[in-house]
Amino acid sequence: MRKKRTLFFCATTILLLIISACSANKKTTSIEHEQLLWHDSREKPFGRFDYPKISKKEGLSLLKDKFKVKVPGMIAQAEALMEKEVVTDEVKLGDSEYTLYAEGDELRIQGYYPFFKESQLETVSVVEFTYLFRREEKDVRLRTQSFSIVNVGEKEAFTKEKFHTFLEETAKIIDLPKTMSDRSIENFDKTYQELDNRPASQRVKVYSNDEEMTEKKRITQSIVAEFSQKKELKGLQVAIVDRTE
Repeated sequence: MRKKRTLFFCATTILLLIISACSANKKTTSIEHEQLLWHDSREKPFGRFDYPKISKKEGLSLLKDKFKVKVPGMIAQAEALMEKEVVTDEVKLGDSEYTLYAEGDELRIQGYYPFFKESQLETVSVVEFTYLFRREEKDVRLRTQSFSIVNVGEKEAFTKEKFHTFLEETAKIIDLPKTMSDRSIENFDKTYQELDNRPASQRVKVYSNDEEMTEKKRITQSIVAEFSQKKELKGLQVAIVDRTE
């Protein structure tokens, strides 16, 4: 009898160890691009609010203190890139302006950054984010993140070198591996090297995994280039969408 109890105890211990190991493995399994995600528990929707034409400080304070959500890291990354690649001795950042509104389950904030050469608007940059409250799951998540930059000055276009720099740097912001971003930029160059192959006043994808990652319910990443009416490169947008469950 004692032998049976001992065997039962050993078997139970082994089973518990196996379950514990499986649980540990499940907890430590990393999610691809996990640093781009933000989820938290939440009991109620956001309500209805509209805050047009506010300062960045007011907008971020509302996110943190009123709505209790995380301020996206992309804001600081985008600002650092603008400071490094847009601002010059001649081009200066004007007054940035934020807009925030909430409607039930969705909260959206947008930041507008104008850059001037003397009194002429030269470049415009926009960051935009949406948060989604999920009623059944009782949680909130940073659903979409985007950063765009467009040349609107008299020249209306970026040089090839400057545009490549923006592509490379914004690819880092959305956590795209360098090998993948290099290959995407190379393919983009080949496809639109000739002026006749470029669309006028249209946007085209440099990189996108939307179809694959939407199906897999993961994070989708995209880089989109914008051509001017003269078929010159005038802007780009990078975006992240959280499609995880």
